[in-house]
Order: sequence, then structure tokens, then C-alpha cells
Amino acid sequence: MNSNKGRKTDRAASEQFVNAAPDDDEISRSMAIGRPPQNIGETKAWKASKQGIGRMWHNYKLLLSTSFNKMSRADQEALVQRICVIVTLGVSGIALLLFYQFIPRLGRVFGVPAAIFGAYWVGNKIVTPVILDRISKLLKDE
Repeated sequence: MNSNKGRKTDRAASEQFVNAAPDDDEISRSMAIGRPPQNIGETKAWKASKQGIGRMWHNYKLLLSTSFNKMSRADQEALVQRICVIVTLGVSGIALLLFYQFIPRLGRVFGVPAAIFGAYWVGNKIVTPVILDRISKLLKDE
């Protein structure tokens, strides 16, 4: 006897999940005929939460842009400088984590503080002026 008769095989079941998500027309048709949703993307809760998160993200970006535009030019430049230093220190920290085990002990003693100081200097003296030049049209006039 064939016990798999009338059942989907594992391959057929896995192909169902490989296919792309159904479009909105297919979802609305399936809901209209009373068929339960086939995946979480078809549910009303998913759609409502997706719209809510989209609104939250939009409001957050709006808050950031209005706060940035209310700042004085000096405050805007100071904020950009802080962000540039934070990013360069983060990149150097990740690089140190990746290569720390390959650095000899004496190199760690002198190299890690030098890398941190170098990242701070690069963030202040190289990255910040480049970024300020690129976003100068977004900054307030002096």
C-alpha cells in the first residue's frame, strides 16, 4: 500500500514556500472566498502592522529632519563631526576585532591605542570635512 497517496510530497510542499509571495489581488480573492491565508503576509494583522511600521519610520525620519533643520549651523556641523568620529571609531574597532588574534602581543600594546587615536584623527580631519562639503547644501547658511 502507498501511504503517501493523496498527500503532498516534501518536494511539493517546499516548492510552495520557494515561490514568491502572492500579489494583493490573489490575497483579496482568497479572502473573499473564505480560504484561510496561506502565509502570514496574507493576514490583515500583517498588513496593518506593516503600514503602522511604515508610518512610524516616516514620522521618525520627519522628526530627525525637523530637529536637524532647527539647529544652528555650528550645532549641525558638531553633530556631523560626532557622527563621523563615531563611524570611523566603529570601523576601526571592527577591523581590530577581525585581526586582533593575528597581531603579536607587543603590537597589541602599541597598535591598538594607535589605531584608536588614528581613527579619531581621521574622523576629525579627513572624513568630517568631506562629509560637510557633500552636505553643505543641506546645512543652514552662515
